[in-house]
Amino acid sequence: MKLTVIVPIYNAEKYLSKCIDEILTCPFPEIECLLINDGSTDSSLHICEDYANKDSRVKVLNKSNEGVSIARNTGIFRATGKYIMFLDADDYIDSNKWQHIMDAINSDLDFIAFSYYTLYQDGRFIEELFDIESKSTDEINSIRKLLLGTATLNTCWGKLFKLDTIITNHIWFREGLKTGEDAIFILDYLKVTNALLIKNESILYYRQHEESVMHKLDVHSKIQDFRELFDCRKRMAAIWNNGELNSVMYREFFSVITNLLLIFSYKNKYSECNRVLALVVKEDMIKDILNNVNPSQLRSFYKRLEYQILNLNNISLVSSYFKIKSLFLRL
Repeated sequence: MKLTVIVPIYNAEKYLSKCIDEILTCPFPEIECLLINDGSTDSSLHICEDYANKDSRVKVLNKSNEGVSIARNTGIFRATGKYIMFLDADDYIDSNKWQHIMDAINSDLDFIAFSYYTLYQDGRFIEELFDIESKSTDEINSIRKLLLGTATLNTCWGKLFKLDTIITNHIWFREGLKTGEDAIFILDYLKVTNALLIKNESILYYRQHEESVMHKLDVHSKIQDFRELFDCRKRMAAIWNNGELNSVMYREFFSVITNLLLIFSYKNKYSECNRVLALVVKEDMIKDILNNVNPSQLRSFYKRLEYQILNLNNISLVSSYFKIKSLFLRL
């Protein structure tokens, strides 16, 4: 078996058939589709079983609801392909790109990451390409900069991983995290291999909708989850011992945190923003980021202004800034 596609599923009946249909358009026989039903209460399990009855490439694992990380780990344990690819149940592969996927598998590299399309509810889609100079790159420093200094490699879907590398090195998704578990899994994986390839070849559609996990914001839990990811990236930057990687890592996390504060401000009243931001700015992680980010390397005037405001340690000013800025944005 060349490829196992692992799909964790929880109450995905609205989008699930499209996801499975596009997997099954694969014209190559050496593929299996593992559908991990994570305790769905809608018709998702029935849909999965119906496909399994029609196509031997489809296998269904039904389990109690324990979260996406455990569902993916369950899929890893049951996979038989040389490579695995993760796919969320509300997303789908471009059926015209199967040849590109299988060509990448035949290259025998340890890790291949593809670009993708973001699909919006009104039918619009935007191609999300990696910031690289050519169509693809295997240059290790460029890939590490993308990994530590951008969000473009944060997701596990749309990427090919060697199953043997995962099992041999005991690489699993961290349980209990609601944000950043994908990125930490990739960081753990890339600790143990340098045979990598990044390709600006968009192979799937990433669907944006209001039910998406990333549209549900609990700033407290996200800060805690970001700390796990932040510490993991700091360790990787130290292992790779590259000053430029350290610099882009802090710049990225400054943007991540300020964007989180902006979204939170958009969704909450000023009094709640004041209360929560007073707690957030006391976090050791926030202090570490402010102490180490280089403001001259921040990418926009607004980010440099946010750096100055946060360093003033004036909660009312911080709350007012993000609340006012949020009113002018479509989030």
